[in-house]
Amino acid sequence: MWLGEVEPSQAQEIDGDWQGAVQVMGQELPFVVRFTNADGTLAATMAIQGATNVPLLNVSYEMPTLHFELQGGPGLAVWEGARTGDSVSGTFQQGGISGTFAMTLGVTEAGSESEPAEPLPYLEEEIEFPPS
Repeated sequence: MWLGEVEPSQAQEIDGDWQGAVQVMGQELPFVVRFTNADGTLAATMAIQGATNVPLLNVSYEMPTLHFELQGGPGLAVWEGARTGDSVSGTFQQGGISGTFAMTLGVTEAGSESEPAEPLPYLEEEIEFPPS
């Protein structure tokens, strides 16, 4: 079995949106992960710190163990967790810094990072163009 490739029945068990937070260096960073299975290959994207649809690397899930990686500025972040019911908890490591994370299946509206939080760091205004 290739890395990232799982049995379809296992991949479907993790499919969906998962909301959580990582505890690192005394801070809590919320995130949302979306797992999808296409043709037996498990893939995932993450929304964290204002970035959305960030592809995750080396995604693997073999009940109960979940692994994924995120390429970031300070280096590769490695997430290792274990699933119990509709929650996953585990460890986070990036560039010599370690922490813990927990996430649950489903996303509350407050946890969605698809819309930026107010106030926006830029001017937003509606414009109209005359018909051509």
